[in-house]
Amino acid sequence: MKLKLSLRRRIVLGFSIQTLLICFIAFISITSYVDYIEESVLYDYFSRYLDAYVDDREHHRVPAIPEGIRIFESGEEALPAFARELPEGGQEVMLDNGQAYHVFNKSVDGIDFTLVADQTEFEHMEITVNHLTLAVMLLFTLVSVMFSLTLANRIVQPIKELSERASNLNVNNIKQVDLDYSDDEVGSLVRIIYEQIATLGYYLQREKWFTGDISHELRTPMMVISSSVDLLKQSGISEQQRTDVYQRIEGAIAQVNELIGTFLLLARDKSSQQTSVSNTDLVALAESVMENLLDYAGERNNRVSINPQQPVFAEINPAFLDVVLSNLLKNALFNTRDGEIQVNIQASGIKVSDSGKGLTDFIKRYVNDLEVTDHRENGHLGLGLSIVKRVCEKENWTLTAYDSTLGGASFLVSFNQSRVDHSVDS
Repeated sequence: MKLKLSLRRRIVLGFSIQTLLICFIAFISITSYVDYIEESVLYDYFSRYLDAYVDDREHHRVPAIPEGIRIFESGEEALPAFARELPEGGQEVMLDNGQAYHVFNKSVDGIDFTLVADQTEFEHMEITVNHLTLAVMLLFTLVSVMFSLTLANRIVQPIKELSERASNLNVNNIKQVDLDYSDDEVGSLVRIIYEQIATLGYYLQREKWFTGDISHELRTPMMVISSSVDLLKQSGISEQQRTDVYQRIEGAIAQVNELIGTFLLLARDKSSQQTSVSNTDLVALAESVMENLLDYAGERNNRVSINPQQPVFAEINPAFLDVVLSNLLKNALFNTRDGEIQVNIQASGIKVSDSGKGLTDFIKRYVNDLEVTDHRENGHLGLGLSIVKRVCEKENWTLTAYDSTLGGASFLVSFNQSRVDHSVDS
């Protein structure tokens, strides 16, 4: 079963285990070094001391025997029982009563000597040192746990704050959040998460706007159809009135079909779109779109011009350009009365300018991908511009909105290029 621990606990556990491991290695190293001193340096000292002891005896000098050391020759009855029958070299002997001895056997000039050194006091000191070492190890572990707790809290705090604030974040208040975190990996992660939340919130909000635009746009033809059906149910209407009602219903159905066709185009994947790209005459396509809108343009007494008159070709998806140009022209006609609309065409893009109401600050910022809030100004954006922006993003076209020299608005669609100077085609 996989153990599930929080990030904070994993940090504390990791530091604690690391400290314990280091302390354990240090403890083993100290005890191993003490054993090395006993087995090599001490026994080497005993060997040289026995040589000096024999030399003093041979020269009839009185050997100086340190306190705690006794020397026996082979066969002496005074040799302790625990020191008998031990191999040559140094041995450490621990007795049941707690006493400890070093026994060192060596043959000098054919005589076997046994050196017995009482190390009880040293052994007690060694045990005390081991206990102190264990105590220090536990102290270091405790300090490590406290330090790791503090460090874990500092590391996790930005993420904890983010998790607490994330549920209330949106595109309207994201800039009000204090991002004054440390300039490290955690702080960088928090800032990236905040930016992603802001971006996600913006796109979710944009989906709400788009859904609202669809609802707003579909409601009109449906209301036309509903009211027309109610009128047909009435008795006493003339044949001419009935014909007009049928035409209104057909017009509303055509409008709904056009919207549905546009939505289907937006839903198609990239692979199917690539097969629809062709060398398209932009001027002929613009004239075809404008021809379908001539009646509406005449009703609002607007003058529409398309420049240039000669063909201009570009490798694009004509169905998508038809949708974009149709919606831009509808938008221009809707916002202009007794004015002028210009369509300027180049192989690099198309610009639609009008002398109408002009652009609101929200539309400028939204179309130009600048920072916007989740509150719209001056009503809804309109399905037309929403669709145009969606198509441009899908086709990797660039849509730019700015004030027109005619006094109204200008929308520039650039094909697979970065934003261009507003002076083109002016």
